[in-house]
Amino acid sequence: MKLFIMGPSGAGTTTLGKKLGSHLSVEQVDSDQLFWEETDPPFTDPREVGELHSLFKRAIENEVIISGDVLNWGMNQNFLIQSFTHLIYLYVPWEIRERRIHTRDKARFGSRILEGGDMHTKHEAFLSWARGYETDLHSGRNLTSQKHFYSQFKKQGRPCLEFKEEFDMDFLVQMSTDFLR
Repeated sequence: MKLFIMGPSGAGTTTLGKKLGSHLSVEQVDSDQLFWEETDPPFTDPREVGELHSLFKRAIENEVIISGDVLNWGMNQNFLIQSFTHLIYLYVPWEIRERRIHTRDKARFGSRILEGGDMHTKHEAFLSWARGYETDLHSGRNLTSQKHFYSQFKKQGRPCLEFKEEFDMDFLVQMSTDFLR
């Protein structure tokens, strides 16, 4: 099994991926782990494209759950479709995602994201970027590219599962586990 869990930032793709990975004893890789160099503050230096592609190809050599977004990394869509056996699309409205992102980042970075902190401007810019998921065609994660990928994956007869509202994480894990059997 090679599962891709995608959706907007704050939808719960990483959380679902980690829980499924633990439940199924399958490695889980978040796309941010691949895309960004390890820095402090984090998420400042993207990897070189060649290194990014190599890391992705290495990640999919074995059973894996990749969560996040890999669609705008310059890889051929057919290659990406063939890279995964299953796809889950997870969506929740912006109001829920905004709260989750703020809660997550406050837990991760504490006062660094608050006004006056060294990550405040970056955090606010990230919120602005994430807010545009449904309406912007910005580079990176957006509704148009993810829905297009979902439809192409499904059109090729590959197993797809879509969640379009907020659900309890235990329910998502159970439904996803049933889907993967």
